[in-house]
Amino acid sequence: MYTAVKGYLDDIPVKDVKRFEKEFLAYMDSSAAEVAQSIRDTKDLTADNEAALKAAIDKFKRGFATS
Repeated sequence: MYTAVKGYLDDIPVKDVKRFEKEFLAYMDSSAAEVAQSIRDTKDLTADNEAALKAAIDKFKRGFATS
């Protein structure tokens, strides 16, 4: 939801959004697990978590190929 609300999906074709979500969540669990776990545990988006989340989104998007 964060990626949509903050405009990160604006340049992703609608037909790729579900795949983006699935792959991004898998990416978070494997490559940014500590951030994902912290957000799940606290149910809070601290400034540190948000900065790390933004960095993870940017890194993931650079490697995401749209169809």
